[in-house]
Amino acid sequence: MKFMVCGSGDAVGIPGLFCRCPVCVSARENGGKERRSRTGYLLGDAVKFDFGPDTAMQARELGFDLTKLRRIFITHSHSDHFGAEELWNQTLGVSAPEQIVTLYGNTEVLKQLAPYRNFGITLQTQLLRSGETVSFDGIRVTAIATDHIPTEECLMYLIETPGKNVLIANDSDRFPESAFALLKNRRVDHIFIDATWGVEHREHQGHMGLPAIREIVARLRRQNTLTPESHIWAVHVSHLAAPLPCTKFPAALDDNPCMEWSYDGLTVDLV
Repeated sequence: MKFMVCGSGDAVGIPGLFCRCPVCVSARENGGKERRSRTGYLLGDAVKFDFGPDTAMQARELGFDLTKLRRIFITHSHSDHFGAEELWNQTLGVSAPEQIVTLYGNTEVLKQLAPYRNFGITLQTQLLRSGETVSFDGIRVTAIATDHIPTEECLMYLIETPGKNVLIANDSDRFPESAFALLKNRRVDHIFIDATWGVEHREHQGHMGLPAIREIVARLRRQNTLTPESHIWAVHVSHLAAPLPCTKFPAALDDNPCMEWSYDGLTVDLV
């Protein structure tokens, strides 16, 4: 089974719409891994994590088929991760999915989706709270609350497969104690972790930079969640992370050979 990073950028994306910073100028000129759409992921063919405004474009550019979707897990209600209107547009008329698609999310996500019921949206919905697990096809997806915004329970997702396991941890400040407790002694082979602030850390702003990432990685190792072979991928990357290169950390911070920037289209094998 494959796990794909459909988008690796923050809410702005790279290049930003009107931005002329060095990161955005370089991305316009060079393209490739320097371009970053809004963050989202695909597990196999049928499971999507987050459904933001770039989803349809990502499917066209990266070549995955949204008609195969059966489950959508949403981390939180911010518009770069969840668009109720986008989902409604994709389920009208001849575009409607032939099989039932279930969307999982917190209270605010389901609240935003509710008005579109009157316009014929065909999705099933299921409320997920921290600590709850959804099981299907030999896979377990566990919701884990994290600190991002105070107005809703924002979720990380632990994906446990018969092969390798993944933790989705974008849009998070330092993890709360409850998250560490849920992750203790549960192996994670690939963690996709918020790196919005680049080499900096800004306290209580809902995102992280490399100093906080290093703290979290160290603790997850101590509690047997991460091993020396676990791969740490920086995601939700912002043009504010300048002047970092696109795919490699500065040597002074790269004390883990398995730590690097993710990018749009990155695919890891979970077998």
